[in-house]
Amino acid sequence: METKKDEFKKYLDRTGVIDALTKALVSLYEQPEKPEEAIEYIQKYMGGSNIENIQKEKTELLKRNEALEKEVKQLREKLKKYESKN
Repeated sequence: METKKDEFKKYLDRTGVIDALTKALVSLYEQPEKPEEAIEYIQKYMGGSNIENIQKEKTELLKRNEALEKEVKQLREKLKKYESKN
């Protein structure tokens, strides 16, 4: 009977977690100058660029949303003027 620990190890191996962590650690090891923040390095290695892209997209979407809200307000004012003429 496998222990929970062995089952968990197999799960990590099967899902690619061990491979991904190994690659991140090897990359860190191969850095000629070790970064001050090893955790931050590993996070960026494993998907930090995705986080940066998401943050950039969020900023762009917030700006777009603001512009659309302004446009809606202007269109409502135009509609109100049009309706009051009729």
